Amino acid sequence: AEVRAPLHGPLGETRRRRTPRAGRERLGRDRDVHHRPVPPPAPGGHNVNWTKTAPAPTVAIAGDNQGRRASITANRSRVAQPVEVDTETLREAIKDEYKKVAEDPGKGFHFHTGRRLTRIVDYKDEWLKGVPELAIESFAGTGNPFAMGELAAGERVVDVGSGGGIDSLIAARMVGPTGEVVGIDMTPAMLEKARAAADESGIDNVEFREAYMEELPVPDGWADVVISNGVLNLTPDKQKALGEMFRVLRSGGRLQIGDILVNREVPEGAKKKIDLWTG
Repeated sequence: AEVRAPLHGPLGETRRRRTPRAGRERLGRDRDVHHRPVPPPAPGGHNVNWTKTAPAPTVAIAGDNQGRRASITANRSRVAQPVEVDTETLREAIKDEYKKVAEDPGKGFHFHTGRRLTRIVDYKDEWLKGVPELAIESFAGTGNPFAMGELAAGERVVDVGSGGGIDSLIAARMVGPTGEVVGIDMTPAMLEKARAAADESGIDNVEFREAYMEELPVPDGWADVVISNGVLNLTPDKQKALGEMFRVLRSGGRLQIGDILVNREVPEGAKKKIDLWTG
C-alpha cells in the first residue's frame, strides 16, 4: 500500500525542517522509506511527507497479544504503543469538544477552524466549490490529506473521522458519480451536520456512518483510498486504528493522512490526562 502522509504542526506552528534524530535513525533502518520533494508549506505551517511502498496493504504491529502495554521508550522498534488511558472517558470528552465545534463553530477554540483553516492548510478554492458553508464552518482538521495527490474518478474512499463532512464532500466531487465515499465519525452532532451538508450540496455518492476509527464498518479491501485529517492523534491505540485502515484498503491502495507530528517524546503521565488529549 502506498502511504501518503502530509503532517502539519498544530495551530499552523512552524516546525523544524530537520528530521528528528530518532526519525533519521528509523528511516536509515528502513530502506523502503525515502524523503520526497514536497509542496510548499501552508502559510505559517510546515509539511513533513513520507512515502512507503509495499506490494500489498500490510501493517506491522509491535508488542504481544497478551494485553501487556509497554511505553514507547521501552519499544526498540519505536512503533507507538497503546496508551493506558480510560478510552470511554476519553471518547466522551472528545465527543463533547467536537459537539461544540459542530453546534457553535464561531465560538473560538484552541485550534483553528472553518474557512480560515482551509487557507492555513492550503486547500484549493476549486476543491471547495459546491461544498456548503455548513460543512466548511466546522472544519477542524490539522492538515491536508489531498496535498500528496487528488483522487481519481471512480475510486472508492473511506474518510476516517469525517467530522462535519468537508473532506468527504471534496472527495465525493473528485471521484465523481462512478465513485463512492464513506465518511465515518463517532460524534452524532458532526454526523448530523455532515448529512445535512450532503443534502444541501446535492452530492449523492457519499454516506456517513457512526463508528469508531478502531472498528471501521467497511468490508475488507473495499477502499482504493483511505483519508484522515486530524483524528489519528486522538486515539490511544494508533496501531489498531492504522490496522483498520489497512484492512479496508484493497491491495495497492493508498493511505493519505493529515495529522500532527510531535518531535519529542510525550511524558507517560501526560498521556493519561484526558484534558491534554482534548485541549
